[in-house]
Amino acid sequence: MPAPPRGQSKLKSTFEKFDVDSSGELSVSELSSALKELGNSIADSDLPRVLKKVDKDGSSSVNFDEFCLLFDEASLRNVYREFDADRSGGITVGELRSALERLDVHVTADQAKELLKTVDVSGDGEVSFEEFERFFETVPMADLRSVSQKWLQLSGIDTGSDLSVSLPPNHMPLWRFVLAGGLGGVCSRTFTAPLERIRIEAQVGGSVRSVFSSTKEIIAKSGKGWRALFAGNGANCVRVFPHAGIACLTYASLVKLLPSDAVLDRNEYAWRAAAGGCAGVTATICTYPLDVLRTRLALNSGQAEYSSMTSAMRHIYSTGNLWKGIRPTLYAVAPFVAIQQATYDVIKMSAMEYGNVRPSVGFFLTCGAVAGLGAQTIVYPLDLIRRRMQADGGVAEAQTKRSVVTHYTWLALRGVVRNEGARGLFRGMWPTFLKVAPAVAVSVTVRDAVLGRL
Repeated sequence: MPAPPRGQSKLKSTFEKFDVDSSGELSVSELSSALKELGNSIADSDLPRVLKKVDKDGSSSVNFDEFCLLFDEASLRNVYREFDADRSGGITVGELRSALERLDVHVTADQAKELLKTVDVSGDGEVSFEEFERFFETVPMADLRSVSQKWLQLSGIDTGSDLSVSLPPNHMPLWRFVLAGGLGGVCSRTFTAPLERIRIEAQVGGSVRSVFSSTKEIIAKSGKGWRALFAGNGANCVRVFPHAGIACLTYASLVKLLPSDAVLDRNEYAWRAAAGGCAGVTATICTYPLDVLRTRLALNSGQAEYSSMTSAMRHIYSTGNLWKGIRPTLYAVAPFVAIQQATYDVIKMSAMEYGNVRPSVGFFLTCGAVAGLGAQTIVYPLDLIRRRMQADGGVAEAQTKRSVVTHYTWLALRGVVRNEGARGLFRGMWPTFLKVAPAVAVSVTVRDAVLGRL
């Protein structure tokens, strides 16, 4: 008889959550939802096979005991032995590479080391069974392929920030990552567009109002009703795909040139952070005019100067303002990427090692959201200066604190502190806090749904 799964309480709560009719059984669709909740994306075509393996009474549904059969410890131990070829009780970088090669997945030693670190909580360079089980105990019908697939899927997420750079997992074709991530980014930015609109208004206008009051004022003064809350979102969505594509292509090209892609290097994270920062800077420069366009359109709501994105772009080009604010933007991109990734790693490892937190989709999303918000907070003053420089010369010029609009970032920061106090550097932070959680949830949900169909 198979050993019961160690995380049975988690399985029980998941089972009950998706047993919506309290029948004590999960239908095929409910089973699919439950497995996704546990971090496993199974194609619809594979569900009948999964169901057949555990549906002992032939009811075309699974009760809790049958559900638990999908996650028995004996199967997971067998998979662990397939990785641990020398039976030493620890999976090494070489053994991980060898196991992946049997599945025709070829990674460099450095890439394998990066993968190993995601599971090696103790940091001793090997993965024990206890560490292995913590990550993969909720993989149904565990075998070498399914565990390897989930291992390879561990990657970063889009927190909805303009400064954020979503970098592709090493095993995934760039076109799939850009397409899925781009669609997720478009949906998340559209969903949170009202909060972004309020944030830009607060940054440029320098006023202090509640989110609710700002929403009412934007709707009232625009003459366009609720549509004013989405002003500039079209340009923001247009920017998503080229920004993601350029960042991914640049990153993929740079890591092939860096030392970390050829040999094991203790400075691996530094090299990859440098590559990520360069990728972010390149993508930002190439798509920056669209960011200026988005700001101008957002602040143009209710005015007659810009009748369309085309007319707005012509006006911005004719006045020589396509690149206003590029300096503070570039100053913020590389630190944002480095701080976000470093914070994510620290929070994730600390929570698992000292807080006895079990890895899960929700846990990784929370780590990503907290890391993104922390990085955004640190570089936020530069983001505020960027917006004010972008708005300078447009319809919103009268709203802008003209004394701080300058081509020099340091003078602009000093001007804000002098006129508005240190708190002025963080105008619009509340909408930023509020939009992180929904931005992450929508982006990841759409991204994973698209990847499941490619």
